[in-house]
Amino acid sequence: MFSTAYRNRKEDVIVDRILWASGIGGVLFAVVALVGCGLGTELPDNAVAEEFGRESARATTVVDLNAATAGEFDALPYVTPAQGAAIVAYRDRYGRFEAIEEVTMVPGVGSATFEKIKKNLKVAPTAIDETDSEQQPSLNSAIASTLASLPSITASLADAIIAYRGLYGFFSSLEDIAKVSGGSAALASALRDKVNVTSHEAFFAPKSGETYGNAAVNQLRVALVKRADAETVEWLPPSLANGAVDFIRRATSKLRIAMYSFRNNTPEFAAVKEAAERGVAIEMYLDASERDEVTKLPYTEGAVQGLAMFPNVKAKYPKYSSRMMHQKFAIIDDTIVFNGSANFSGGANSKYDESRVFFVGDAHVLAQFEAEWDRLWNKLGKWRLGGN
Repeated sequence: MFSTAYRNRKEDVIVDRILWASGIGGVLFAVVALVGCGLGTELPDNAVAEEFGRESARATTVVDLNAATAGEFDALPYVTPAQGAAIVAYRDRYGRFEAIEEVTMVPGVGSATFEKIKKNLKVAPTAIDETDSEQQPSLNSAIASTLASLPSITASLADAIIAYRGLYGFFSSLEDIAKVSGGSAALASALRDKVNVTSHEAFFAPKSGETYGNAAVNQLRVALVKRADAETVEWLPPSLANGAVDFIRRATSKLRIAMYSFRNNTPEFAAVKEAAERGVAIEMYLDASERDEVTKLPYTEGAVQGLAMFPNVKAKYPKYSSRMMHQKFAIIDDTIVFNGSANFSGGANSKYDESRVFFVGDAHVLAQFEAEWDRLWNKLGKWRLGGN
């Protein structure tokens, strides 16, 4: 004898089936008890078997988080139609799931639901995953011989790619290869599963006058900065601000900044103002808990006032001004993210030990920062500039 209990979501009725297998004449008798109804109904063997088979199939179905439709998610036990639609909407906005645990980041799908359905979920490898995308060469770091070993890339084209990096800094997307002498959109398409533009760089600013650890090496990296009036780069005296200025100057459509301290006398502020003048849509989420003792205004107010004349600039403060907002990150054109300990302040550039980490072309990192931005801006923010 065995029994199994399940919830019929569509009818919201809990059904407890107790099946007796009798050896008398090889006949199977089935009794279905509807809990809460007080009724016992004897059904034909085939009807019970069919229903039991359907429920068993539902319980053992496994779907790919990156391929299943809303209907297929809804067909799983414990998943509602609204949750199925939310999973698909999240995937469409932020890209593929890298692990099944990431489904808990979907609004309305919490850890309790995940524990019930995790056996029904998988993340199937993509063609890129199967070749180990982390081992794929990056256009932003590979040497010429590695690039020349790829299909459709000749030795002369590999040299042109290296030269492009020297002139323009880096590739922000695979499509940028069309800008290289000898490159094209067709080449970008052909290399889609064979190369990437992923770049992770960590930069450290030592105290003024000191050089130690990784700082000496990383100072050279942050000195490469896009010119304000041209697409090419120039080499400037090293400072922590230069890395941020380089990326901010590359913004073409959208710039989102979450910053604890944002002063209007910094290189970062000047770069943001340049972006505003170019017509880039700028959103700033700024702390308001720390205030000047004389003016009683937030330390970030100077930056707000310095950008208030631009209709394409918006700013919010936290709803609860007594609570400190200590984030220090920026998202540029839905492609680049940087984060770290450093504010947009003079002290960060010359006085304190600080760091910034830059991520280029990493969809997984981007999705997490965009989710945090949405939480801050849409849920916890109140208008300071540009709102209704």
